[in-house]
Amino acid sequence: MKHFLLTCLSFTLLFSCKKETDYLVKYNFTFAPDSLNITKIVSEEMILSTNNQGYAYMSNALFTSDTIGNLTDLIKQGKLSFSDFMNQKGQGSQNIKLYFNKDSNAYHIHTSIDGLSYKFKDDVTKLTWELVDEEKRIQNYKAKKAKTKAFGKNWTAWYTEKIPVAYGPYKFQGLPGLILELSDDKNNFKFDLVEAKIDTTKYPIYEKANEVNSKRIEFENKIKEIKNNPVRITSKTGDDTVKDKKYLDLRKEEFLKKNNSIEKGLQFNL
Repeated sequence: MKHFLLTCLSFTLLFSCKKETDYLVKYNFTFAPDSLNITKIVSEEMILSTNNQGYAYMSNALFTSDTIGNLTDLIKQGKLSFSDFMNQKGQGSQNIKLYFNKDSNAYHIHTSIDGLSYKFKDDVTKLTWELVDEEKRIQNYKAKKAKTKAFGKNWTAWYTEKIPVAYGPYKFQGLPGLILELSDDKNNFKFDLVEAKIDTTKYPIYEKANEVNSKRIEFENKIKEIKNNPVRITSKTGDDTVKDKKYLDLRKEEFLKKNNSIEKGLQFNL
């Protein structure tokens, strides 16, 4: 009986501990890639994985690729069909893995462009939130309203104190509860909660997250470079492979329509 009570106590403590910090949150991210045509909206499912160290944020496609495990074993066990795997496998339009470690107080961003990998460290800017005396229901959660100005835009967030995690999508954090909904006042960017649950994936948030091979300014310069001269960079040698003029013109036009981003200078959908 004593052993049974200890086992139950251990399980309860473990569950309580995970409940406090370990969450897997899925958002539907809708955004207008072209600031001159905000009627054209693109959507992508994004994942926020939290624990007592901080959080990881990325597209559901990238998260699935990281956590899907051994394909052969999953298919043999009947946990995944090959067609489902092929549908889930990929990068998505948002090519970003963002990691936040509260101890280092820094963001580590992993991304790539034209086959070149960029892993850089980014400073954390503390957001100043205005808590508004307004509430609404989002799914089964009582949500409270907050406002802030960040990245040159005005934002409205709805958060819940029921989930005591001070994080949200991208670099939005610092509220007394999980952000369930977030949008800018121009309706260019919006995050809507799909689901939030206790995380059982044990996603390795900081495994290789601190790797750095570049600086933010180098990534920003590469974005400018390919927009001005959109040639294909081969991943093997980095040599420019010049395509025909028609292809280059089409690619320039494509990039011109991708001029909108949450944070100026950082684009993850090229």
